[in-house]
Amino acid sequence: MSTRRKAVLTILILLTVLILVLAVAVPRLADIDRYRPEVIARIERGSGRSAKIAKLDLTILPVLAIRADNIAIGNPPGFPAGNFLEIRRVYAKLDPGALLHRRIVIRSLQLEAPRLSLISDRAGRWNTEGPARARVQVQPSAWQSTPAPATVIASVTVEHARLTAANVLPSGELGPPSVEANGISAELKDIDTEALGLHLTEGLDQGLTGGSRVKRAQRLRPALLGVAWAASSFQGAPESLPAQTPRGPLAAKGTIAVDSARFGAIAATGIKSGLEIYRDGLLARNIVLQLFGGQVTGDLLWTPSSQPPRYASHLAFAGIDMERALLNFPSARGKLTGKLDGSVGISGWTAARDTDTPADPLANLQGEGDVTIHDGSLPAIRLNRDLTLLMKNVVRTAQGSPDPSTFRSLSADFEIGQGEIRSRQIAILGNGINLNVSGSVAIAGAGKLDYRGTGEITARQSVGSLVAGLLGSTMGAGGKITFPFTLTGTLIAPRFEAPRSPFLR
Repeated sequence: MSTRRKAVLTILILLTVLILVLAVAVPRLADIDRYRPEVIARIERGSGRSAKIAKLDLTILPVLAIRADNIAIGNPPGFPAGNFLEIRRVYAKLDPGALLHRRIVIRSLQLEAPRLSLISDRAGRWNTEGPARARVQVQPSAWQSTPAPATVIASVTVEHARLTAANVLPSGELGPPSVEANGISAELKDIDTEALGLHLTEGLDQGLTGGSRVKRAQRLRPALLGVAWAASSFQGAPESLPAQTPRGPLAAKGTIAVDSARFGAIAATGIKSGLEIYRDGLLARNIVLQLFGGQVTGDLLWTPSSQPPRYASHLAFAGIDMERALLNFPSARGKLTGKLDGSVGISGWTAARDTDTPADPLANLQGEGDVTIHDGSLPAIRLNRDLTLLMKNVVRTAQGSPDPSTFRSLSADFEIGQGEIRSRQIAILGNGINLNVSGSVAIAGAGKLDYRGTGEITARQSVGSLVAGLLGSTMGAGGKITFPFTLTGTLIAPRFEAPRSPFLR
């Protein structure tokens, strides 16, 4: 080996050793963990909550970064004891050039295994809300001429996160989660900490700050919820659900993916969405998720700062397995099969208006939509025993399909409001039986039914006249028998009546 090559090799070895020594020695010499009490105090002043950090470390390889272990931020006063946010580890990547100007600037954050616990009290407040207090003015440090404006972190990456949402019970204890989401990953850009209510500029440039400065003009107002409303039988119906937007500036924008989530009794998987976070709410755009063997797409708006907190959504369904879906609802289990397609626009509030009344999201729900169920059946509906036996023996069904409870399609428009679902037209094209119905079903309780309609039966010629007489009607060409009917009672115990029939009334 030549002398020149030996010299180069020696220099490279020395540089490698030097870098390794610095990687080990600098963090020990810096000992930034001694600043941990001050960092905790500043987080508590900025957020108005208790805070804990187990340890702070400085690393220089592979990048210059501050590492914080086991972070916990508590619930605000007035909420059950516990933590609003827990994070196993945070990496804050720093800007080396800013150190030359005696400033610590965070380029990006990486959050490992955060746990976010959302809580709503009986007054409709959420533990995401900041304290109602005057903002403290802090004098800048000697080497900074003016206070820092709103700080922005260029990017935040979230891995293996978990989210839960629950309500405070009348007893003051925390109820079971109404929402659970696991395996959350997200990537957010340009996080405006001031817009989120975290006043990190409160003296942080004297030690630790969040990075680049942003002009107020860049704080974008939220865009309107983009909804491609489906055609509806209700005139002017889309305007009856005005689009809302979160108040305040845009705090962050990015994407999110969730392995699995549960909303009450409904479980979904493979969730992906664009995400916009505002100071007073969030907007999920272009949602895609897998639900009951089918797919759901749409948008979701949530404004927890409104009184009461509200949500609005437009969703489209394709290929939803109704039998699987109804397994989660005991009163409707086994009542319907088939594949669901359609769309719905809904909105409501997530807490009771009266603090003495427990929150009931279903009772607060309002919306509208159109759905169609293909190739299904009504296997568990027990109308009238005499009629059930009669149908099996007298209805002329399609060849190879002797069950008159099956249908080719069930189409319905609906409007949700005032605690019930109302339909102007429900059309069932069945197997020897066709129905046209209108009416309503109550959302709460046992599900009170109030439907009226007209049925058409294709009867066997041998018993057609008898069937027509039993239904209080006459038989037309081709064995067609038309008759009016009502469906009342409840979902658990429906009651079928034919007003003209001497037997079924």
